[in-house]
Amino acid sequence: MRILTLESGFPPELTSSRIPYEFARSLAERGHEVIVATVPPRKHAVSTEEVGRPSPRKETVDGFLVLRLGVSPGGTSISARIAEYFLVPLFLLGAGVKVPRPDVIHAGSPPLLVGLVAVFLGRLKQRPVVLRIQDVHPDALIRLGLIKNRWLIRGLEFVERFAYLNADKVAVVGETYRRHVLSRGTPEAAVTVIHNWMPSIPPTNGGGKERGALGWDGKFVVTYAGTMSWPQDLETVVDAAGLVKEVPDIAFAFIGDGVLRPLLQERSALKRLKNVEFLPLQSRDRYYRILRASDVCLISLKKTFDSPSIPSKAMDIMACGRPILANVPLNGDLAILVDQAQCGRAIEPGDPKAFAETVLKFHTDPESLRAWGENGRRYAEAHLSLNSCMDEYERLFAEVTSPAGPVPAIPSGSQRIDVRGGR
Repeated sequence: MRILTLESGFPPELTSSRIPYEFARSLAERGHEVIVATVPPRKHAVSTEEVGRPSPRKETVDGFLVLRLGVSPGGTSISARIAEYFLVPLFLLGAGVKVPRPDVIHAGSPPLLVGLVAVFLGRLKQRPVVLRIQDVHPDALIRLGLIKNRWLIRGLEFVERFAYLNADKVAVVGETYRRHVLSRGTPEAAVTVIHNWMPSIPPTNGGGKERGALGWDGKFVVTYAGTMSWPQDLETVVDAAGLVKEVPDIAFAFIGDGVLRPLLQERSALKRLKNVEFLPLQSRDRYYRILRASDVCLISLKKTFDSPSIPSKAMDIMACGRPILANVPLNGDLAILVDQAQCGRAIEPGDPKAFAETVLKFHTDPESLRAWGENGRRYAEAHLSLNSCMDEYERLFAEVTSPAGPVPAIPSGSQRIDVRGGR
């Protein structure tokens, strides 16, 4: 089967590019012809060793073709991100038009307009379309207050409904998103839940040596690794660090980049916090080693932002066998997963005192931390493997390309998770 997949980010980018890469590689390993249409890597989203390296416009990677079109969008300012939001789909459209007629067109969203591009290409090439929804736009942007103009909101909501209704299938990463997509009038038969999967890494992965390299020996380290932007409740984390600064061995590490990083650094400097450090984006291998070297790994989202429903970062942490401190809305899918897997604790965001108290409890309970880390790894291996998730995608692609109609589910050694309390 020839599969065209549209992706707004792809390696050597580090942020949010693991899922698209493993998706393409796994399908290629299963014998499919995979073509990835994407854009040149954004300089702010690659590790320091990758900055300045040219990226081929067309290359074969691990058995699949990567086609890049456009210019590298740059910057993390609001204006730069808005420009990127509208330019990237146009570049993907240009790349998709160049691709020989596929059997199925797949697109990862957000950006929301990528879904619209996929639908247009589906009509143009007369081929079925499958959308993979990692986050629901414009709903998430509205709740964050980033979009307030009612006419723009109505326009984006129209695009959202149009994309869902004109796609043959919509795959979402959690039950919360499934309900949202259905609320837009999408037929229930067209929507399916396929969770993100854990990376294929050993649980040990060099964490001990990394602690020494980072100067973390003798410290209890709480790590946030990822984008530092509007959805994340990271101001609460910095404020909580100030509340525990008298405990000499507790440290907080922020790793990555984003529009809010300078503000967080300024906030930390104003509080004269010596227990907070900021590190740049890391290579994928070192990112995993740093997670493994941490005592606790953090996922943080504001109260108004309960998406992504289960971030792929959670799978990274569980694969590394580390406990999760989820500073997220307690009614969201992630908080339910953490409780169901018994892999950490979830607390309501926006409360520095409660956050600090939770860190102090973690600090004095190493046995629970060890058990939570082991629980998370076991749970991810049992329910969130790449193989079982790709079985679901293959079934979905076979269904939309088969004139005979629905295809029976492919047997798998793993069971599918239902974070609402079942399997």
